[in-house]
Amino acid sequence: METQKKLIKVNPTDNVAVALVNLAAGEVINFEGEDITIESDVKMKHKIALIPFNVGDRIIMYGVLVGKSSARIEKGGLLSTQNVKHESDKVTGKTETIGWIQPNVDKWKDRTFQGYHREDGQVGTENVWLFFPLVFCENRNIEILKDIFEKELMKPKENDYQLLLRSLVKTETGGAGNEAASNDANLFNNIEVKFITHQGGCGGIRQDSHSLAKLLAGYVNNPNVAGATVLSLGCQNLQIQIFKDALDAINPNSKKPVLIYDQQSIGTIETMLSSVVKDTFEAIKKQTI
Repeated sequence: METQKKLIKVNPTDNVAVALVNLAAGEVINFEGEDITIESDVKMKHKIALIPFNVGDRIIMYGVLVGKSSARIEKGGLLSTQNVKHESDKVTGKTETIGWIQPNVDKWKDRTFQGYHREDGQVGTENVWLFFPLVFCENRNIEILKDIFEKELMKPKENDYQLLLRSLVKTETGGAGNEAASNDANLFNNIEVKFITHQGGCGGIRQDSHSLAKLLAGYVNNPNVAGATVLSLGCQNLQIQIFKDALDAINPNSKKPVLIYDQQSIGTIETMLSSVVKDTFEAIKKQTI
């Protein structure tokens, strides 16, 4: 009977191995033709030494330097923050040139698929309208919009058992017993609404806001996205202009509709959400034509 594999070496040049199961002190494991005695209890996914390490010796994993020993580690010993100091090799730049031969795609050049053409030349396989905030303070308003838009535009599909139970209830109460009756048709059959919330946009450092702006701009630029509704509080680090700059940087030719609302400029939440609902509904309708 084949025994359970207890260790794995990620790269052939590694001098450490990963425990696949919990190992007990004193346990002897035959690995790659050598017996290794486990020096102390080792939890699954932790690393053990395949060779003895003196102070300053290089520890190799994934085929690269990941650290150096800060204390003596015996063969079969556990690697931990007490005996290993993180270190990596310096980046030296390009080391070789890898060639690539473009495959012949002639047999596919006239093929087509049912997709969504974007004005910048991209083509999506889905048609999604996004909602997201520039700052976490607007998450609650995004959740409100999620609730109302999904209920009105994305009717939940009722399963067969629910319809069966409905027919039994109607029969019992003297109503029609048609279990197939279901109002699960979406208002628009070729567009979805999706909602993103996050915990960023304020606090931290300015660079965090710029990074988040680039991430959100990347979502909008995705060819599967038809447009977006964006909520801003007004006082956050991630200002509207930072987001607009990130969007322009990633795709200066983008003509997707992006509706941006600043709560402090508009006034009350009620006024802002009323505008969001009316404007976004009209914008979504144009994407379904």
